[in-house]
Amino acid sequence: MKNHKWTKEQREIVLETLYKNYKYKDESVIFELASDNIGTTVGSINGIYLSFKKISQGILPSQTKGGCGSMYTQETIEVYNEFVERNNISQTVLDTMFS
Repeated sequence: MKNHKWTKEQREIVLETLYKNYKYKDESVIFELASDNIGTTVGSINGIYLSFKKISQGILPSQTKGGCGSMYTQETIEVYNEFVERNNISQTVLDTMFS
């Protein structure tokens, strides 16, 4: 399977979808929504979600390539930080979004 090449806009769409729907608690439905919004697989959404989750928890990126959360790049970190700041999202909300 070919890796999805994430754009800044697509990362923002995923974060926006997660933020608008995190209270529903059903990740599969939220991942489907995000997948439909950007036209990629649920597996790709899960991968970027894991990267955002690691960022929210303060986990540094791994030096290894591939695997879960392998989209943990400087651009992903910047998009995440800009989104959180722009929307003034508290750590409590982030913990709920990425639990």
